[in-house]
Amino acid sequence: MGISHEEAEALATGGDGVTVPTKIRIKMGSVEVDYEGSEIFLKDDLPGILSQVLKLHQSSPASPPAGNGRAGADPSLNQATTGSIAAKLDTKTGGQLALAAAAYLHLSQGKATFTRQELLDAMKTAAGRYKKTYSDNLSSYLATLAKDGKLLSPGNDSYSLNAGTASDLQKQLATN
Repeated sequence: MGISHEEAEALATGGDGVTVPTKIRIKMGSVEVDYEGSEIFLKDDLPGILSQVLKLHQSSPASPPAGNGRAGADPSLNQATTGSIAAKLDTKTGGQLALAAAAYLHLSQGKATFTRQELLDAMKTAAGRYKKTYSDNLSSYLATLAKDGKLLSPGNDSYSLNAGTASDLQKQLATN
């Protein structure tokens, strides 16, 4: 059995009519939310706020690790190339090679975001896997990867790996 809004307000004001504001700060990776206001609003809406913060955090690019300045870089992949990543992932298509190149840029080079040209240049370094038609079809590959939620497009001609995708690829590369 809960209390009414009126009873909660009386408790929040200490009975003297002066409402004491409630403050909360939620930080998950690069996503941060500050709130100051009514305890009632916070009590009623906190689950929804936490859900939205979690969704933002999961869809945002990986945060840079403290100290090394290379966002998302995995020390075990420092020597990796697009070709070696593509081989471990056993890529067969242009879309798969584009994802391997994104993994290279993010996990090996530590780039939180990268351009279409950087992605294409990385794809071209995968000798034996890259085909000229991949350049012609890159827009289609990027659209599919974005639609599938594997790549995010935070800005014009700017891309990043979804945090969950980056984590999945990192695990795959560690086991292969």
